[in-house]
Amino acid sequence: MSEPPKPRRAYSFRGILLAVILGLILASSLSTTWFGAMGLGSAIRALLDRQIKTTLDAVTGRVEELFLPTERLLKTLGKRIRDGELPTSDPLEVARTFAEALEFESGITWIYFGYADGRFAGALMQDGRIILNVSSPGESWQDWIRNSDGKLERFDSGRPAVIFDARERIWFQLADKHEGIVWTPPYDYVGGQGRGISVSEAVRAPDGSLIGVVAVDFLLEDITRYLEHLKNEFRGDTLVFSIRGQLLASPKDSHNDPIIAKIQERLEGDEAYDKIQNKGGHLIMEFSTSDDTFIAGVRRAAVPGDLDCMSAIIFSRNEVFGALEQTIRHGIFTALVALAASLVAGYFLAARIATPLRALAKDVARIARFDLGPRPDLRSDIREIRALSDSIEIMRTGLQSFSHYVPVDLVRDLMHSGGIAGLGGERREIAIMFCDLVGFTSHAENIPPEEAVKILTSYFEDFGGAIHSADGVIDKFLGDGIMALFNAPERILLPAACACRASLRGIAAMRARQSLFDVRVGLHFGPCLVGNVGTADRFTYTAIGDSVNLTSRLEGLNKHYSTRIIASTALREAAGEDEFLWRRLDRVAVAGRAAPLDIHELMGFRADADPAAAAIAGNYPSALAAFLDQDFPRALEFLAAIPAADDPSRLLRERIEHQIADPGGHKQVNAFAEK
Repeated sequence: MSEPPKPRRAYSFRGILLAVILGLILASSLSTTWFGAMGLGSAIRALLDRQIKTTLDAVTGRVEELFLPTERLLKTLGKRIRDGELPTSDPLEVARTFAEALEFESGITWIYFGYADGRFAGALMQDGRIILNVSSPGESWQDWIRNSDGKLERFDSGRPAVIFDARERIWFQLADKHEGIVWTPPYDYVGGQGRGISVSEAVRAPDGSLIGVVAVDFLLEDITRYLEHLKNEFRGDTLVFSIRGQLLASPKDSHNDPIIAKIQERLEGDEAYDKIQNKGGHLIMEFSTSDDTFIAGVRRAAVPGDLDCMSAIIFSRNEVFGALEQTIRHGIFTALVALAASLVAGYFLAARIATPLRALAKDVARIARFDLGPRPDLRSDIREIRALSDSIEIMRTGLQSFSHYVPVDLVRDLMHSGGIAGLGGERREIAIMFCDLVGFTSHAENIPPEEAVKILTSYFEDFGGAIHSADGVIDKFLGDGIMALFNAPERILLPAACACRASLRGIAAMRARQSLFDVRVGLHFGPCLVGNVGTADRFTYTAIGDSVNLTSRLEGLNKHYSTRIIASTALREAAGEDEFLWRRLDRVAVAGRAAPLDIHELMGFRADADPAAAAIAGNYPSALAAFLDQDFPRALEFLAAIPAADDPSRLLRERIEHQIADPGGHKQVNAFAEK
């Protein structure tokens, strides 16, 4: 015989808790350094973000200042042309007016007007001089310049002759198709002037006809010089993008700069577009290279018209915070090493306490749900936890024994509510079942008590299992009878149908076991008072009301008709016709009720019905109706189609023959009195 295992050593909860506290003190002292470093790092990050946002606001304001005059200029010149203040009959005079306006604008390269018939008049700023341009479709471009006395004279720019039609230019076509101010994408100017962008607006007569298009040009080279000036002011590279990432101007070489390429790639995505365009926000990006980290901020500039323009600024992180961040990293690394050592020690100590406590907490939660199934073996080296586990196991065993005496659903509801059971109840519609073992009382007088208990146990297991599987609750055992409730204490769906299923399954289980006894069942569906009944010291959960008494009488009526299951009309209607096969059995007078009561036999599941049962269910109700109407010949016709072995049909046939033989005797046609 093997020796029992030696008990494992248990440790004091107090000693382990003391060790945990000491470990936490050590960890907290070391982690202070780490949190301090993290706080300083967060402060640096906040400072950097604030600097980026502040600088981005200033850069965006400067970019907006560059493009802002366009709206005023286009609106003013367009109104003057529309109102006739600036006659358009002489293109050269129009160009002279534009030249005067160009003298007071900075950053603008060209102001011009395209006629609806294709003519062109404009003023160009080139090398510090203002050159006037006019052209007509099919004719060469003409340049004019003002001499020292203010008069205009022809000017030879040295460029090849250009045949120019304003209607063929993109700025003209876009303005003609759209309302308001329209911007072009970057394109090459005519005559080799360079590359730039144009903003234009159509000028229309009161009748809607097109007079022409007034436009302004910005040379990208001029915008770049403007950004180079801002770089010295903000200690970072400033750029201008379209909202989809197209670079409009940059003082850096965009072809060889990987940071610009990464910014463009990010701006091409829908997420960045949604944040900047739809939500009106700004975007801060961080890009790492082999030797530095660059931070870029992007914000949409409020530019007149449809130019989705964004200003951007790029910082080198190392130049601003490199030395300070290196110090922070060293401090964080040292703190993390010390903290890791404390965490490892604390983890193993805490696991010795937390793991069994979590398992016990889950076990208690299961018991609170009245889930009393077995649990895995729980072992702990801590004496207090081991004692707690043993106490919980004793409580589980006691509740398992207690659950055999009361409805489990009732106890589960009580434990879930957290209250204390008291006297009282509530009105609720429930399905009630009474069942009784036929002939057991007389049989039990002639057999030993042990055998009688064995028979009852098998019967109770058959019907108890059927009731439980149909979501019912056994209210009480009545000798060899059972009272069961459906829809109390737990509310269930279709309680009447559940009661029918439980009755049929219970009888089927007894037949499968080849029981020597039959069962009679009564079913009813109606209002009852369900709750705790008894004294203040001792009570039971049950249902009270006329519905309970009626169900008991329905069960007893089975012996008059030699049937197994009799139900009330209320239960039949609640259970429905689709699943079950019914027949209206009779109309009876029940003690305590003034009106006769229709009773029905539950013959079985409709899906399992054989032709004989279907014939009975179809003809018997018609025979009963004819009998109650005293049409006895017709009633006998319907009964003739029913097998002779059907006891209720035989009984009805005898009653009909009695009425035919003794029509003046006791009339028992419309009611068959309950014995």
